[in-house]
Amino acid sequence: MQGYFWETLEDYASNPAIITDDGTVYSYGDLCASADAFSGEHFGGIQYRPLVLLESDNSVPTIAAYLAALRAGFPVILLARGMLDEDP
Repeated sequence: MQGYFWETLEDYASNPAIITDDGTVYSYGDLCASADAFSGEHFGGIQYRPLVLLESDNSVPTIAAYLAALRAGFPVILLARGMLDEDP
């Protein structure tokens, strides 16, 4: 049985995953490396399973952060950019 897509990204490491408006190509390997770096910086040492609120946009760093949370086994709620800044 195949795992979740974020668990098998390395299988497609050399394939293009994202092509930006300026033509920059990011492979699945690039995304894995960015996600793992983000995870090490932000999720390292967490001993519980937090709910991650992620303000999102269509940027490579946001996609890497989303993948980092999924790869760490954390549930993620995607929010529009700026939602956490608004008053309730």
